[in-house]
Amino acid sequence: EIGQRIVGINDTTRKLFRRTIEGAIKDGLSVTETAKRLREVLPRFNRSRINTIARTETNNAWTRGSVSVFQESKTLTHVSVIGCEAREPHSPQYRGESTCNIQDVPVEDSHLLEFHPNHTGTMVPSRFRE
Repeated sequence: EIGQRIVGINDTTRKLFRRTIEGAIKDGLSVTETAKRLREVLPRFNRSRINTIARTETNNAWTRGSVSVFQESKTLTHVSVIGCEAREPHSPQYRGESTCNIQDVPVEDSHLLEFHPNHTGTMVPSRFRE
């Protein structure tokens, strides 16, 4: 899924983004280090857009990994999203509600949550079985 939502680029550039981001994740790079690597590989690409792409794609990878682990848990029942700067009315929705700072989503639905580009929130466990 990496790079699929980047608009205004051709397939060759999308593949280059995907390979570079996958390599950065595999190498354990931070968002800042990932952005630096992208700037090295794509030096003519807009700097602020590179930063947004690095932040968005690494956060999406983190979220997908978290969802996989969360859904395997025998005790976790709900997840929440924390750390978003705002709840934008036109951001992705879950059951008619913005996914930014959304609270207590059933863990079995956690894979349905999508986020806008440059999303700053993190999905965390919020409820457990007794």
